[in-house]
Amino acid sequence: MSLSDKSATLQSIGIKSGEQLTLKKSGSQTGIIQGYSVGPYVPISSPKSLFVRRTMPSDNSCLFHSCSYVLKNKSRTNAQELRQLCANIVAENPKKYNNAFLGMPNLSYTTWILNKDTWGGAIELSILSDYFSTEIVAFDTANMREDKYGENRDYSTRALIVYTGNHYDALALVENPGSSDYHDQVIFNTRDEHVMKKARDYAFEQYQKHLGGGQ
Repeated sequence: MSLSDKSATLQSIGIKSGEQLTLKKSGSQTGIIQGYSVGPYVPISSPKSLFVRRTMPSDNSCLFHSCSYVLKNKSRTNAQELRQLCANIVAENPKKYNNAFLGMPNLSYTTWILNKDTWGGAIELSILSDYFSTEIVAFDTANMREDKYGENRDYSTRALIVYTGNHYDALALVENPGSSDYHDQVIFNTRDEHVMKKARDYAFEQYQKHLGGGQ
């Protein structure tokens, strides 16, 4: 959508409250792309930044530690809380989270996932993506695979984690490799393809290291 009438208002051109507007500059013209997305607006990231891995404990809760870091403002203490969250959501929605979906009875899952020695995986990533209204992308650097959770849900935010084949870590964007994690950016705009290209490049580098035995 473009604005040729400078006197037009947002209401007069059919843009409603709650819709997200993205300004797009083409030559000397500035247009407005109309669309709706779920969640807060996150600015496009700096092109000078790069990705680093924030290592999580190897205590069988690495997925929950990683998700805690990227979804709960870089928290390193909420892994068990996220386990409990998954258990609660599954227990409250037995029709959706049934035996066929979980691979076990609903009640059994709610006990199983609270065990600190139980690994999380695709089911938990899909639950957490829905709960936080955030697309989660997991880069499998052992198989060079990219798994998305919450894709096509019109979420405005995206979080990134990495899976090495036996461990999950969080991915963070920093200004330089030695930056303190205090400055980590862990939530991104889902329309920021520049960030996704950087993340894919990072994942490919890690995949090459894996093939060479360096990961």
